[in-house]
Amino acid sequence: MSKLANPIPSHNNGQPTEEGQTANGPRFRLMPQTVVQVKGREYVLERRLRNRLCFLGWDGDPLNLTDREIADLQADGCFFVVSEAGEPNQRRAQPVTPLNIGEDAHRENMRRLAYVSACKQHPDYCRSRRVLKPIIDEVAAKRREAAPLEKRPVFSTVISWITLWEKYGDTFGAAALAVRHDLKGWYGTRLAEYQLKAIQAGIAVWLNRTTKKNAFATVLAEVARYEQEGIVDKSTLAPKFLDEEGHLRPPSIREFERRCNGVDPAVRDAMRIGMAYSRRSYRTYTTTRVPERPYQDVEVDDCTLDIVLKHRDGVILGRPNLVVFRDRATGMILGWGFGYDQPSYASFLLGLKSATYGPDTSRFPKVKNKPFWFGRIETLYHDNALHQIGKSIEEASQQLGITLTRLQPRQPWLKGALEGWFRKLGIGIVHRLPGTTLEHVVARRDHENLGEATLYVDQFEALLSEWICDIYNASPTKLNGFIRGFDSGISPLEAFRSKSKDYETDLLPDPELFVALAGQITDRTIQNNGITIDHIIYEGPRLTQIIGNAQHQRKRTHGRSTKCKVARDPHNLGHIFVVDPYTNDRLEIHAVPAHLDYANHLTAIEHEIILRNANAEKKQHEKISLKTLVKKKAELNAFGAKVATGDKFKTVQRKLARYFEGQRLREQRSKIQAFASDGVDYLDAQQPPTVPTVVRAADRSQLHADAQSSDHGRPTSEDEDLDIEEFEARKAWKAI
Repeated sequence: MSKLANPIPSHNNGQPTEEGQTANGPRFRLMPQTVVQVKGREYVLERRLRNRLCFLGWDGDPLNLTDREIADLQADGCFFVVSEAGEPNQRRAQPVTPLNIGEDAHRENMRRLAYVSACKQHPDYCRSRRVLKPIIDEVAAKRREAAPLEKRPVFSTVISWITLWEKYGDTFGAAALAVRHDLKGWYGTRLAEYQLKAIQAGIAVWLNRTTKKNAFATVLAEVARYEQEGIVDKSTLAPKFLDEEGHLRPPSIREFERRCNGVDPAVRDAMRIGMAYSRRSYRTYTTTRVPERPYQDVEVDDCTLDIVLKHRDGVILGRPNLVVFRDRATGMILGWGFGYDQPSYASFLLGLKSATYGPDTSRFPKVKNKPFWFGRIETLYHDNALHQIGKSIEEASQQLGITLTRLQPRQPWLKGALEGWFRKLGIGIVHRLPGTTLEHVVARRDHENLGEATLYVDQFEALLSEWICDIYNASPTKLNGFIRGFDSGISPLEAFRSKSKDYETDLLPDPELFVALAGQITDRTIQNNGITIDHIIYEGPRLTQIIGNAQHQRKRTHGRSTKCKVARDPHNLGHIFVVDPYTNDRLEIHAVPAHLDYANHLTAIEHEIILRNANAEKKQHEKISLKTLVKKKAELNAFGAKVATGDKFKTVQRKLARYFEGQRLREQRSKIQAFASDGVDYLDAQQPPTVPTVVRAADRSQLHADAQSSDHGRPTSEDEDLDIEEFEARKAWKAI
């Protein structure tokens, strides 16, 4: 609350003043100990000191006012008397404002004023029944001529009217005699203090989303606790607060329900439903002041549109996320940026760059109103979306000199004009195109079924640019009316031209700053074909400036190549910026002709989606299907059946048997026992139970002689067949 530390300027028409008081001005007739109210705070008049009245607040705060300052406060309705001197115990209620007096009340006030004026103007006026009763009878007789049914007031009633007039008449006129029906009756409570506390505990439970009957159980429990702990002194209570057994009587459930119904609706809904619902239900709208110049206050928001777009190569890119910057001074859309599926920092920078330099519509010749605007944003209003409150946007705003202002969460009406613009975009253009939803989510079974994508990205961008520049910005809007300083029916484009006449802006930031803010800076080496980034090759004659430098290193001669700092614009992959490591020159290198048509005006997110789809298709082609596996298995079974019925089936069986037996012997674990020279194992302290006999190799000549003298000759084919039959019987081996 203001303490009026600075004196209020007095309207003295240039007359000389002494400490804020006119030299020969009038004075107010205020007696000491008069209680007054100044801007909602009560003060007591201590004394008059020269040209000032000295007041003292209830908290000991002094307040000195001149008569001129009091007059100014009364003109603003911020000063009135609470109680006069000599009536310290009689406090006045704030009089009824004359604005709240209806026709019937005004007629009654004028009737009372007729009796008061007649009594006050009588030469022998005094508060005496003998003097005032004849005057009252005379006035009543005159008024009955026009209204025969009008009642005559009694003497005591007229005296109360005179008292009200003397106290309030000079300030509020006939409204001082108004009947205060709102003060009739007794507004105190009939409940004991312990009952009020129990009800408060029950209301706190009821506000936590429970029923009144369940919350009333808390009231009963609180009263029982007071009874058990002896908190309440029963001797001080009236008999009605005790039951037949002398226990504390709880309040009735009907009284508790009335107290619950008396809770403020905003507080009730905030506690029982939620703060967002309460703010939305009990909010008030405030029309803010229009900024004086363009780009002073700009608001930004994004929206994922209900339409599916595709690339010229046929790749489905998904639903575009549109970031829009709107100027509050003129209501014009300054710039916009595209992303896909999810909001991104790159799309925010694209829209910010578009708003700073003006949208680039050179690719769309059908746009008639070519963007002519440009400027530096001073204050940017944004909501509490996660992609708009990150460190990246905060650092970018600091470098660009933009003041960020975060709006209250869950209050979209703070930028309602921009929210309404997205609705116009959806109704006016998006939902009229193929590949989008044409019904609301309740009518459709699957709200994500948007239909088949038919529009290309460049087609939709051209359509959107034409709608913004030639239709929305050029159409009259009721937002720019005569109250806001414009002629009636003026368009945002005309409003911007009108306000930009006296608008001067600083030089715009370097475009390379936006590339640096995007953060896509890497170190690359220059190969024979140039620089490759995400399958796009960039090459140009200006790279010879780096390659031809004497300090440049190549991998085949120096072991490793010199790396250069490369910055890629995420909004246009048709070119990159290469920093010469020797001269620090910035070189702009374009994509090779074979890739330029694809990469020109292609964003990084679009390229990422295309690569992701291409990799998925490649994996799909390389994946062996189940049908192929079944087909190959059938071919293998046919081949096995053919082998089983062939002439050399026995030979195949024999070779397989030998192969399997050889594999079994190879996989058999070898057992080796190693001993020291003295016969004791060095791994074990004890000697083994048996010592293996050493077998010496036989002489080759002796082996040859044994072979010559052997009676067994070379096995015949019959012996082989017998061996195979015996092997089959022993192994239970069957042919396939």
